[in-house]
Amino acid sequence: MAGMIACSMARTGQVKEGIDKLKETIDELIKLDTYPGVNAFHSVTKQLQHIYVENDMFQEMVDLSILALNRIEEFEKNTERFGGMDDDYDPSDFIDFAKGQTLAFRTVAYARMGLRAEAERSEAQMRLTDWSKTPDCENMMSTAYLHLGQWDKFEKAMDISGSMIRDTISTNFITALEIRVVGALERHDKARAFDYLQRAYIIKDSIANRNTRQQMAELATAYHLQEETLAHQQEILAREKAESRAHLYLVIGLSVVMFCIFFSYKWRETLIKNRKLYELIKNRNTQTGTDSESDKYAPESKEIALYNRICNLMSTDRLYSNPDLTRAGLAEKLATNEHYIADAIREGSDGKTFLQFVNMYRLSSATVMLAQNDDPVEQIALATGFSNRRTFNRIFFNEYGMSPTDFRRAGRTS
Repeated sequence: MAGMIACSMARTGQVKEGIDKLKETIDELIKLDTYPGVNAFHSVTKQLQHIYVENDMFQEMVDLSILALNRIEEFEKNTERFGGMDDDYDPSDFIDFAKGQTLAFRTVAYARMGLRAEAERSEAQMRLTDWSKTPDCENMMSTAYLHLGQWDKFEKAMDISGSMIRDTISTNFITALEIRVVGALERHDKARAFDYLQRAYIIKDSIANRNTRQQMAELATAYHLQEETLAHQQEILAREKAESRAHLYLVIGLSVVMFCIFFSYKWRETLIKNRKLYELIKNRNTQTGTDSESDKYAPESKEIALYNRICNLMSTDRLYSNPDLTRAGLAEKLATNEHYIADAIREGSDGKTFLQFVNMYRLSSATVMLAQNDDPVEQIALATGFSNRRTFNRIFFNEYGMSPTDFRRAGRTS
């Protein structure tokens, strides 16, 4: 009861008060070494997780999931210590269900925070539970995939969820379609977003008509309405259906206009962001480019001296343009041991690995070529030492937050 009151407070504007009330309830429930206490603890933590989601409190979600998982694992390891269970009751189903839900919330939190590796590890743990086979799980995971940009997984999750509920006209299926609308918008796929939105409104219309027919049938049974009265009600239903369809078309039309405005705004916002990124990358490569890496440190130690030799060799001989360059090959060229090479690079480049160090030169050279000539991106990738364009695009985006094509386009419009 206290949890329900706290949720009502949080959803009626008293967010902080509601959260504090739920935390107090959790603190009380965690002291109860009984199965009903653990069950209630999981229920209240789930309510609090929903409130955290609604208020974008993702670090709090992670912290709460750790607390909840610890409590569930304590219950799992010491089940005999907890009372309130029948002698023949098997708590494994509850444990599996609670773990799955808690791990799913944590996965969504990591995804919304942009922590891809953590989200994938949490998802892998969640997939080991039977709860991962439910439509609720796939709906929740589709939100994570949406924010991670994992569109293949997103579509698969939505298809799995849809296959479980599409045989009936239900609000769950409408929710699934609305999530797909958001996913299509994130990918700038207006046609697909429009299709999903239209289907959602058609289903809503069908639900309204079904409810109206059900109410009419109940009235006919209860009050023995005459045939002419039923016919009149049918006429009203047809008229309401026509009005509903007209309303649907109006909403769709307004939605199309809103989509156009949204995409125009997002396009302009992306263009401005890319221009700023372009200038930032140019300035960074000018001020701390590979040509000055050899002067970064005075030769105060053997590692730094070797690091300066490596940087000079990279700049003058463009060794990084060789896609087959290895630590052993560089060591042979400098007449030293490859382990010394690794130590020198780690010491001189603030902990970079050999590959990260070489890619730093490759990316710097690529930005210059992208800005100064019109060679195809794939040709630039190969010329700067990347094995293929796909690898180049991935590493470039991870480093600069934009694709090589967007970088070049930003340079042309700046």
